[in-house]
Amino acid sequence: MRFIFLEKSGDQFELDPKDCNHLKVLRKTPPFEILGLFEGRSYQCRVEGEMGRYILKEAQVLGQVSQNETTVFFPLIETRRLEWAVEKLTELCIGRIRFYSSDHCTWTKTAIQRFENRQERLREKVRSACQQSGNMAIPQLLAPITLQSILNQINHHSLVLGVGASKILNTTKDLSGVKDFVIGPEGDFSSREVDALQETPCLFRRFSRSEILRSETALVTMASLFFVLNPGSGENS
Repeated sequence: MRFIFLEKSGDQFELDPKDCNHLKVLRKTPPFEILGLFEGRSYQCRVEGEMGRYILKEAQVLGQVSQNETTVFFPLIETRRLEWAVEKLTELCIGRIRFYSSDHCTWTKTAIQRFENRQERLREKVRSACQQSGNMAIPQLLAPITLQSILNQINHHSLVLGVGASKILNTTKDLSGVKDFVIGPEGDFSSREVDALQETPCLFRRFSRSEILRSETALVTMASLFFVLNPGSGENS
């Protein structure tokens, strides 16, 4: 645990009960100092012990946490793999995660409509991944939309990865200035979707002529490249 989440009661900060339990599991011996987070600001916190409980004694503000403005559009895939992808994107400091459905999506319309029921579990995954990685810039989890909605908003700052693309990704040239990433779905884009993508001003690329990556593998590869080229996200400003 690299930092804790703070709660506020009146004018006083308090420790989040979940973090208190986690600190007990870690057998953290008070007194100690640890970073805290509240509403996008980081704090230097001093925690002491009283009668077997952790008590927050001091929280000094350090500054606003800078937020990465990059959005990753990720396809709706099997739940366990989807959760894993969300964890990795969180660790890599991506600012916004938006899921989407496409022609080859296996999720039913009813399942997509009920996606909000899964949001709380995903938020817990994000919370845990942030604390473990030290990323204090909590990414936004946005409700699913259709690929058509994405096509209506992507531009020359958008990079779309799919096997059906005719051009191979040039990591040095193509990643310069990119603001949004769209990771291709399982089974790739349909021929209709490929035609529609080619009508947009986006950068439509594939990794190589022969390799076909699963959605989450392509995701981590792409996000890692972006992370290396854009260091410093999630730091105090």
